[in-house]
Amino acid sequence: MNRFFGRETEVKKYSMLHVRLVYECAHKLKDVMAQFYQGAFLPFDRGDRIVLAELVDSVADATQSSACAISFGRIDFPLQFKIYRA
Repeated sequence: MNRFFGRETEVKKYSMLHVRLVYECAHKLKDVMAQFYQGAFLPFDRGDRIVLAELVDSVADATQSSACAISFGRIDFPLQFKIYRA
């Protein structure tokens, strides 16, 4: 049985590692923004700020979509809702 589920366990392990690395990258953005507000970078014009806001928003959108996909991944439906396939 292990040979059938071994790959799934490995995929799960690498998926969790990937999620952790993405999480760490997103948190590093806070450090970058702190430096930006302290004047460590050249000032952005209005267009650059809009682009930055859209990019950050796309991260939030992707996170929400991922959370929805994960939450629907393993749902135990009552027996009357299960579809049996031949």
